[in-house]
Amino acid sequence: MNQEIAAGRPASTGMRVLAWSAMAAAVLVLAALASGVAVRLSGAGLACGTWPACEFTGTPGAWIDLTHRMAVVGAGVALVTAAAAAWLLRASADVKRFATMALAFAGADVLLGAVLVWAKLPPADVGMHALFGLLCAMSAAAVPAALRGAAVSETLAAYVALTKPRVISLLLFTTLAGMFITPRGAPPWYLVIWTMLGGYLMAGAANAVNMWYDSDIDDKMGRTKLRPIPSGRVTPRRALVFGLTLFALSLAPFVLFVNVTAAALAVVGFIYYTVIYTHWLKRSTWQNIVIGGGAGAIPPLIGWAAGSGSLSWAAGMLFLIVFYWTPPHFWALALMKRRDYAAAGVPMLPVVAGEAETSRQIVIYTFGMLALTLALTPMGIMGWIYLACAAALGGLFLYYAWRALRDATPKAIWGLYGYSLLYLALLFVVMMIDRLVLA
Repeated sequence: MNQEIAAGRPASTGMRVLAWSAMAAAVLVLAALASGVAVRLSGAGLACGTWPACEFTGTPGAWIDLTHRMAVVGAGVALVTAAAAAWLLRASADVKRFATMALAFAGADVLLGAVLVWAKLPPADVGMHALFGLLCAMSAAAVPAALRGAAVSETLAAYVALTKPRVISLLLFTTLAGMFITPRGAPPWYLVIWTMLGGYLMAGAANAVNMWYDSDIDDKMGRTKLRPIPSGRVTPRRALVFGLTLFALSLAPFVLFVNVTAAALAVVGFIYYTVIYTHWLKRSTWQNIVIGGGAGAIPPLIGWAAGSGSLSWAAGMLFLIVFYWTPPHFWALALMKRRDYAAAGVPMLPVVAGEAETSRQIVIYTFGMLALTLALTPMGIMGWIYLACAAALGGLFLYYAWRALRDATPKAIWGLYGYSLLYLALLFVVMMIDRLVLA
C-alpha cells in the first residue's frame, strides 16, 4: 500500500492514518519537550501529584505539569497507532523500522523520565531524557518521508545539508576554545556536550533559515545551486519550518544545562545572521561581510559565557579577532566567485569595486587582525607561547594576502582562502595550549 503514495495515487485510509499519526506524534513529542523545559525551569515536576497519578490543584505549576503529561500521553497514543498501522498494513521496511524506533525511544524516555522525577537526579542526567525525546521525534518524522517512497537516508542527508555542517564545525571549534581559555580553565565534560549541542542546533537553524531566504538566488550560482532547496530535495517551506524548529530546540540545552547568558548570545547570533546579514545587508551593500561578520564572531562569546557564566573584555577581544578575520577570509572566496555573485545581484566587494581593490582591502584587514591577535599578550590575556605562535601564523597569513594582491591568480587566491580556514583553527588551538600550559 505504501506504493500508492509513492506513485501519486490516492492513499488508503489506513495509510493516511499512519502518516498523520506519525506526524502528530512528532509534533506532540516536541510539545512534550517544550513543556518539559517549562517544568524544569519552574520546578513543577510533581506539582500535579506523584507520577503517574495526577491530583490537579489548579496552581500554575500544576497546569505546567498537566500540560507536559497530556503531551506525553497524546504522543504515546499517536506512536502506538502509527506503529500498529505500519505493521498491520504491511508497510515498507523503512516505514516499520522508523515507526518501531520512535515507539521504542518513547518507551525508554518515559521510563527514564519517571526515574529522574523519583530519584531527583542532576541536570546532566536530565539531559538524556531530552535526547531520547528528540530521537523519538526524529524517528516519527521520518515515517511520512518513507511512506512517500523517498530514500530516508537521502532525505536526512538533505536536511543535514541545510545546517551547513562544514561551516558549523569551525564555529563550534571557536566556541569550544572560548570555553577552555576562561579563567576557570577546562569546563566539565557535560557542559561541553550541551554547549556543543545547543550551538550546533542554533547555528544549523540560522543556516537553514538563510537557505530558505536565499533560495531565489542560490540556483543562479554554481557554488550554491546544488543546495537542498534549489536542487529540489527540500521545499522552501519545509526548510523554514525545519530551521525554526531547530531554533526552538536549541534553547533547551542552553537554558537547562548551560546558562541564560550563553542562551541569549546564541539568540543574538541567530538574529544577527538571519535578519541583519541575510535580510538587511547581503543584497544591499558591499559592507555586508564587514558588518555581517559579527554573526560568526559570536561563538567565542558563547563559549566564554558557557565556561565562565559571564562575559569580559577578554571575550570581547576574541570577538574582534574573528570579526576582523571574516572579511579577508570571505573576500578571498568572493574573488573566485565574483561572476556568481554578479549574476545573482549580490553586491560583494569584488563585484562593486573590482578585484584589485578587494585584494587591497584584504591586506588592510589582515593588518588589523594581526594587531588584535598580538595584543592579547601585552593585555595579559595570553602568554608567550601564544605570542610566538600567533606571530608566526599571522606572518604567514600576511604572506598569502600579499601574494594574492601582487599575483591575482586562482592559485594564489585559493591558497589564501584555504590558509584562512586553517589559520583561525590553529590560532584558537594555540590559545587553548597557552592557557592549559601556563595556567
